[in-house]
Parts: sequence; C-alpha cells; structure tokens
Amino acid sequence: MKEKKESSNWYVAGTHWLTSTITSVVIGIALFVVATIVVGLTLGTEQKDVPFLAFLMILIMPLAFWLGAKYSAKYISKKYIIRESKEIIKLATIYLVVVGGGYRAYTAITEGGISLEMLSFVLGVIAFYFASKKYVHNTNG
Repeated sequence: MKEKKESSNWYVAGTHWLTSTITSVVIGIALFVVATIVVGLTLGTEQKDVPFLAFLMILIMPLAFWLGAKYSAKYISKKYIIRESKEIIKLATIYLVVVGGGYRAYTAITEGGISLEMLSFVLGVIAFYFASKKYVHNTNG
C-alpha cells in the first residue's frame, strides 16, 4: 500500500471539496435522470409535472452532496494524513460556499431572482458540512 502524504490543511480541504463536488455532480445527474424517467413513466410528461421535478431537485441535491462528501472523505483518508479534521471541514465548506455560492449569487444578480436550484444548493452545502463532520476524521501516518 502506498504511504499517505502529509499535506497542508488547505490542500487536503481543496482535494475534499473538488472530489466531493465532482462526485456530487455525477451522482446528482444520475439521480435526476432516473427520477425524470420514473416521473415520466408514472405521471406522464405534461407541463403540470415540472413543479414535481423541481421539488425532486430540492431532495436530490442535498443527497448528492452528502454522498459526494462521504466518498471524498473515504478518498482523502486513504491518501492523506489528516491531523486537523475540523480545519479541513471548515476550509472545504468555505471553498464550496465561495465558488458555488459565488456562481449562484452572480446568477441571481444577472437573472434577477432566486431559483429553486439555489435553495437546493444551500441545502446541499448544509448536507456537505454535516456529512464531512461525520466522515472526515483525523488519521495516522
């Protein structure tokens, strides 16, 4: 087995944030495609089903963020020596809020409003934080 690397907190937090984000996007798209197919087959594809799909997005994004954080925590605990898990969680959450929240703030300003996707992002950030607290722990070298 490869030896774990000792890296700075900001680097491990960046790896956690990026790994989790990429994983969350893949999981979220997969879940939403499955949900859309199920809704299409059971309810039909009429215009009245669009709010239901939007509601599903509010449920799917936090779940995807949770699963992404869980996967990422497992990955970073195998690759890195983690000495200050609380600091890594805080930094990774800040990265997520600054990058993801910054994009959504820009969208809200340019498009003139807050969307359901923004609400689901906020719920996703909360899920990311609590999943990280649950799964990211200090490790030994």
